[in-house]
Amino acid sequence: HTTLLNTVSRPAIVPVEAPQLQPGLDAVVQGLQKRADLNGQECVIADFVDEMGRWRVRTKTGGECLGVKPDNLRPLPLTDQPELLVGRLPETDGRTVSNLLDMLRYLADQVTGHYSLPDASHVNRLLSSGELGKVQHLNSLAYSMWDEAPAGTGVLEMLMQWVDDAVAEKREEIEQGKLVPPEALELAEHLREMVKTEVAAWKRDRITGDFYVLRTVPGRGAVLISKDFHTVAYGLGMAQSIEEVLHNSGKALPTAVRLTLLPYRGRLVYDGLMTPAKSKTQPPSEALRDELERVYRLALVNGTVEPAEGKTRAPPPAIGSRPRGPTQGVTPKGRTSAAASAAPDPAPKPLGKGAFWVFRRFGYTEASNPNHIALIMNSSGQVVGAPITMGSLNWTAEEVLENLVAAVATAGKPHDVAVDDSVTAKNLEAWAAEVCPDKHAPRFAFYPPPSEEEENAIQSGNAAPLALGRRGLASFAHGQLSQAYVATPMLSTTRGRGACPPPAQEIRTIEKGRPVVLQY
Repeated sequence: HTTLLNTVSRPAIVPVEAPQLQPGLDAVVQGLQKRADLNGQECVIADFVDEMGRWRVRTKTGGECLGVKPDNLRPLPLTDQPELLVGRLPETDGRTVSNLLDMLRYLADQVTGHYSLPDASHVNRLLSSGELGKVQHLNSLAYSMWDEAPAGTGVLEMLMQWVDDAVAEKREEIEQGKLVPPEALELAEHLREMVKTEVAAWKRDRITGDFYVLRTVPGRGAVLISKDFHTVAYGLGMAQSIEEVLHNSGKALPTAVRLTLLPYRGRLVYDGLMTPAKSKTQPPSEALRDELERVYRLALVNGTVEPAEGKTRAPPPAIGSRPRGPTQGVTPKGRTSAAASAAPDPAPKPLGKGAFWVFRRFGYTEASNPNHIALIMNSSGQVVGAPITMGSLNWTAEEVLENLVAAVATAGKPHDVAVDDSVTAKNLEAWAAEVCPDKHAPRFAFYPPPSEEEENAIQSGNAAPLALGRRGLASFAHGQLSQAYVATPMLSTTRGRGACPPPAQEIRTIEKGRPVVLQY
């Protein structure tokens, strides 16, 4: 644990000489006669109105907008750490965020077994060797498997167990009388708190999309404006600022990129996976720069630049609550099977290495999937059979079985079948256990709906292979970051022999207008 724990830092204050008045920076109102009540209040500078000879500012208390003469504004010193002046996190914070991201991506690989990375450091090696696509794939899987993986615990809970183990290890070493640096336990506990209060909110609160990068504001970060001009945010880099990355790539500002911003200690940090914008954007020009400056300054006036000062963020979701998909609580035809109502969940069974199919919807809201289209995808990420038109946005067990039977007729039999709705998956598991106790039927499981990143890849035709994954948590190698979670191997897919119960019993169990008989 030492490698990562030593990167945890506390915010430090480094006084810096006060800057000149400029948009985006802070100042204090002073010397007003008619509005003496505003004297001493801090404000954010928006823009200079030539006709008035005044700066437009927004007060931090009350959010009042007013025009103030330059002599009545005193710029505040930039008191943050020097790295923030150029648009990146302090070195130790940047290293911590980078390592936590590498760990999450590595755990996604441990869950799925896609690349069989030996340790978390190999994620960074993939980036260094130019294999950005693999890291993007692991990144999308980390968000898809955030709360729960098909065959076990989700990556966030795995990370939380890792930091819990780090704290327990330091306490054990202290109790045993070993020489432990005084700050070691404090750092371990601080890291655990960071995962609970910061990392736990990354999936919910991340901002992903195409942005124009305008320029860097000292102490704030790069000014990022969404392609539709609706969102304005400050973004910080980790080892390099966003502007530095683009400059080193030969890109002139303003330019459009696609990136993800993560909340971290009241700021937004990009996750290191910047790529060209996917949508059509305007090429760099003076006209574009002027328009972006106008949008930025208007956002300053309105107080809508993210992260907004004074805005209270919702508390992060509790780690271990493990929500299981967007239709939790909906059962086919209003029925609740014994498996669906059981609590807590039994330990998940590892799934097989053989061929498997996943039933996935093409969208999870009426707006994104108005025609209720779904697909069956195999383990290679290829579509099996024709697209499915569902009766509604939510699956029923009968619907899955009908389409499974139709697909088997032309594509053969999968060993395992997963569905992107937890309740339907539980109903199918219960049906298989009741009707085919000899395990001659396929095994059914829940497969998490794709993250926004994974869904974009699917819709653009760049879907990566799917994986039902390995058994979730095993033992953690204490004291060695490079060993992380050692996943147990997947079980054999050998099936029991013998036939399913008579079709009549199947018909009594699954009914939807006409009998559905699934014979394996």
